[in-house]
Amino acid sequence: MKDWGFDGVIIFFVGTAVAVTLFLGVVTAIKKSFKVAPSTPRLDSSQMLREQKRRTQDINRQHQKLIRDQQQKLRDSRNKR
Repeated sequence: MKDWGFDGVIIFFVGTAVAVTLFLGVVTAIKKSFKVAPSTPRLDSSQMLREQKRRTQDINRQHQKLIRDQQQKLRDSRNKR
């Protein structure tokens, strides 16, 4: 048998590491391909629309309140002069 030397041993270990990495990659890919995708729950569109409408109304109320507050601040600052 031929004497491998230091370079031969390094090449052997690097080649082994590459082979193991490729093998584990292939095994992982096969596992993922057979895995069943999680089922997505059905969305209730009417509930989503109600929630969206409620949020929109809340935002509109907040906006109107901020406008009234700003207008009142302007009136108060003009009356102080």
